[in-house]
Amino acid sequence: SPFTCTQVGRRTAYVINKCPEDWADVKTKRLCENSEITDPLFAAPVTSTRSNTTYSNWHCAACNKDILSDSTQIWLLDFACLCPNFFADSLIDSETAVNNLLYNSMTRRWYYKSSSVTKNTDCECYLEFTPPTEINHKVRNCDDSIIRTCAPTWIDKHVQKQCESYTDLMCTAEDFYRNYHCMKC
Repeated sequence: SPFTCTQVGRRTAYVINKCPEDWADVKTKRLCENSEITDPLFAAPVTSTRSNTTYSNWHCAACNKDILSDSTQIWLLDFACLCPNFFADSLIDSETAVNNLLYNSMTRRWYYKSSSVTKNTDCECYLEFTPPTEINHKVRNCDDSIIRTCAPTWIDKHVQKQCESYTDLMCTAEDFYRNYHCMKC
C-alpha cells in the first residue's frame, strides 16, 4: 500500500508521503519525501477531494499527479505562541505578528521576537495543521501503535508483501497487527 500511518497535527492519518518510483523530478521527490523541510509552511498536508487521498504535503500530491486547484485542499494552520512575559492587554495585530516571526532551522521552531511585548523574551511558537471542516470526513484516521510491517530481519518477501497489502486487524495479548501476515513476520 502506498499509505503510511503518520502523525499529522493532533491525529494520526493515512497519508501518501512518497513519489512513484518512476518520478523523474528529483527536486519535487526530495521535497515530498524529506521530513526536514526548512520552512514548515511548505509542509502543510493536502487532501484531494477527487481521490479522497491525503498527502503529507503539496509536493507529494504533485508527484502523484493528484493536484488540481478545484479539488485539492490545503490543511489549515493553527498557530500558538508561548510568551512567558506577555501582558494580556498587549494585543498584537496580524501584520506585527507576521513581521516578527522568525524560524530557526536548527531547532525547527518558530519564535516571535518583540521587545515591546515580551520585554526582550522570545516566545516559542507552535504550528499545528488541521483539515478544513468540509473535508475532515475524507481524512482516513489510523492507529500508529498497530504493527504494519515485518521485522527488519524477516526474509520471506511473499509474507512481507502480504503484510503490507491489506488490513484485517489481529491481536494478541500484547500487540495489535495489521493482519495475519504482519503477525506472522
